[in-house]
Amino acid sequence: MVQYLRRIGLDVNVVIEDYASQFITRTVLGEFDGIAMGRHAPFTDPGNYLEIMLESTNPRNRGKIKDPKLDGMIAQMRTTRDEAKRRQMVLEIQQYANEQMYYVPLAASIRFTAYQLWVRGAVENRIIDCDFGDGAENLPQFWKVS
Repeated sequence: MVQYLRRIGLDVNVVIEDYASQFITRTVLGEFDGIAMGRHAPFTDPGNYLEIMLESTNPRNRGKIKDPKLDGMIAQMRTTRDEAKRRQMVLEIQQYANEQMYYVPLAASIRFTAYQLWVRGAVENRIIDCDFGDGAENLPQFWKVS
């Protein structure tokens, strides 16, 4: 990934940290230089992304973003109960954040799984609780009918 970022003119210095001794104890708390990437939240709601990644008062804002307009948009979205209005606010926040380019978009994958006709009861299970993409999270389990 580094070579692709350099190809578009970004000078990248990747620092791999030990999760338990460095990432959890320092990076998650904002004690780092530059931009940090890694797991943010379980993301059960689209607002989780916005609050954690973009809100200036959130201690997990690893981009160290301080944008009063964005903070106001997120605060308003958080208190809106009307689902249609909230959805529109989420889209507007995403559009604004994209225009500001606080984070460099990185690749994400789409996965397809094909099964032979004789495979029955195929279930995909999460094997670890992380957000590193489908290849790191999911393990298909197959049962064959005899």
